[in-house]
Amino acid sequence: MARDVDTPLSPVRPIHAGLADQYGLTAAQARVAALIMEGLATKSIAYELQISVHTVRRHTEQIFRKCGVRSRLELTARLWRQMAA
Repeated sequence: MARDVDTPLSPVRPIHAGLADQYGLTAAQARVAALIMEGLATKSIAYELQISVHTVRRHTEQIFRKCGVRSRLELTARLWRQMAA
């Protein structure tokens, strides 16, 4: 079933605060990281957070740098593993 584009997605689930602190993520970066972990695409994240696609890309680059990863999959795996520990 397709989602109505005017209806926001589910509320953003924050990543564990300790993980955001551990990696030095800003609040905005933590929100983007949470949506990446939910599998949202860049455009969907921009829509959900009401920010530009460019801003999402910049946040994603900084998240990757701070977390020492190179892809969304690697980021998701790392954060899920640490949340489960």
